[in-house]
Amino acid sequence: MRMTRPARSRAPTLFASDVVERQQSLRQVRNSGPLSSNLRGPAGLGSKTNDGSGRNSGPDHPNGVAKTCLWRLRRSAPLPEFCVEFQEFENRPMRWPPRRRGVAVISLLALFTLRELPGTGIASSQQTTNSTFCSTPDYREFDFWVGDWDAFDFDKPEIVARTRVDRILGGCVLREDYQGTSGFQGQSFSSYDAPRKQWQQTWVTNRGALLVIEGQFQAGEMVLSGVDHAHGDQLVRGTWKPSEGGVRETAVISTDGGKTWKPWFDLLFRTHRP
Repeated sequence: MRMTRPARSRAPTLFASDVVERQQSLRQVRNSGPLSSNLRGPAGLGSKTNDGSGRNSGPDHPNGVAKTCLWRLRRSAPLPEFCVEFQEFENRPMRWPPRRRGVAVISLLALFTLRELPGTGIASSQQTTNSTFCSTPDYREFDFWVGDWDAFDFDKPEIVARTRVDRILGGCVLREDYQGTSGFQGQSFSSYDAPRKQWQQTWVTNRGALLVIEGQFQAGEMVLSGVDHAHGDQLVRGTWKPSEGGVRETAVISTDGGKTWKPWFDLLFRTHRP
C-alpha cells in the first residue's frame, strides 16, 4: 500500500515502485500479439541488451518498462494504456522511494556492531589498543596468586577447597573461583585503581555474602581491609603473601573499631595435584 503524496507545483517524482506495479500491464501487452514487439523498441531500450544478456533492460524489469515508454515518447509513437502516466517521464527523475534509504542506515549500524563482536575478525581501533592498558608493574603486584590451587587450613592435611585464580579482561582484573568441599562457593574480583594507587577486591558467595575490601601491596604482601556489614559492621583485614611454594592467606577481624584483632581464618594454597 502506498501513501497518497500531496500535490506539488512541479511534476511529481516517479518512483521505481510505481514502475514495478505496471509490470503486469506490460506482460499483458507483450503477450497480446504483434504490438509486443513494437513496445520493446530497438535493442538496448525496451528489449534485451546488444549482447543478448537482458540485464536490467528486459520488459519484465522496471527499467525495461521505463525505457519502452521513453523510446515511444521521444519518437511521438502511439502510447499503450500503461504508458499514459509516463508522458512527463523526461521531467520526472527516477529514484528509489525514501524507505530504501533505511537499508543503507541499517547496513552502517550493522557494520559498526560487527566491529565490536568477538570472533568476527574485524577489530576496532579501541580494541587494538587494549594491550596498552593495565601494563604497568602496579597491575602485576598480585600475580603471585595466579594459579590452580588446592586450599588447606594451615598446618592441616585435608583439602578444604579447589581454588582457581586467573587474569581476565586483558589482565586488568584478577578473578578467584573458590569451590569448597562442603558446598560453599565464592568468587572474588581484584583490580588495581590507578588514580588512588590502591587495590580493591569484591567477594561474593552462594550464600548471599558480599565483602568489599581495599588496600595496598607493601613489604611483599597484599593487605586489604574493609567493613563486614553482614556481621555487625566488624572490621576485616586480609593478607596474601608467597609461602612454601604457594600462597598463604590470613584474615583477622575486629569488633571494637580496630583496637584489638583476633584470627578469622588461615589458608595455604598449594599447586593443585590431579
